[in-house]
Amino acid sequence: MRREFPADVPAVIAASGTMEVLSRVGYVVHGAIYLVIGALAARLAWGSRGELADPPSVIDILDKLPGGDFLVSMVAAGLAAYALWRFVQAVADPDCQGRTFKGIVVRAGRVISGIGYSALAVFASRLAAGSTEEAGDQTWAYRLLAEPLGTVAGGLVAVILLCVATDDARKACTTKFGERLNHHEMSVLLTAVTRCAGSWGFAARAVILIFGGIYLMRAVFQAEPHRAKGFEGILAGLLRLPHGEWALGLVALGLGAYGLFMIQAGVYRRHPY
Repeated sequence: MRREFPADVPAVIAASGTMEVLSRVGYVVHGAIYLVIGALAARLAWGSRGELADPPSVIDILDKLPGGDFLVSMVAAGLAAYALWRFVQAVADPDCQGRTFKGIVVRAGRVISGIGYSALAVFASRLAAGSTEEAGDQTWAYRLLAEPLGTVAGGLVAVILLCVATDDARKACTTKFGERLNHHEMSVLLTAVTRCAGSWGFAARAVILIFGGIYLMRAVFQAEPHRAKGFEGILAGLLRLPHGEWALGLVALGLGAYGLFMIQAGVYRRHPY
């Protein structure tokens, strides 16, 4: 049954057919990026030559392929669509997070996610237009802490990351992922695969967010911005752990599973909810 929305502007935008198309494209592009990140990390964990990547690095890799400008332009459009949907989710709250503490944290996390993917879309657009900027010599966390009031903002972001990580761990354990899928359109096998991918994927993302939050919190309290780690730094840290190849391999496969789940969500999710 399709949910009825009140006649306010954010809700109308959330329920519109245009937003449905944009959100689906955004989910697919978002998922594809995580698939590539997971594949590259798994390859390195299993002893093959390669390198770790974060979303900007993936876009940079795509830009070097034949027809890279076109690919990166499509990725930029998909990332912009995903960022827009994140903002709409935060404001219109189509999934009924509400104004409880948990709901506010989740919605704040979506605002942060929207800002991050907006910046990533701008980066991809500039790359497609011929910009020669690199995928990033400094992490977003380092740049955040270098700003005025950066320690306050950094501490707040760290808390939100840890709260979202806790929620991701809950999703992994309960298989209640927050993305309501049209299971009647999916086969039994596809439903089972999607559920497994979601559990493994959200568990892996929780690991990344926990390490990211801890690194950022430590950087805030020690007033040392260089201690904040981005995606690549977190994955590299896993590799340096005892039996790091196994740790990185499990998380890498989980990131790939998360990407697969996001692609499935883009295809089969109920819109808006």
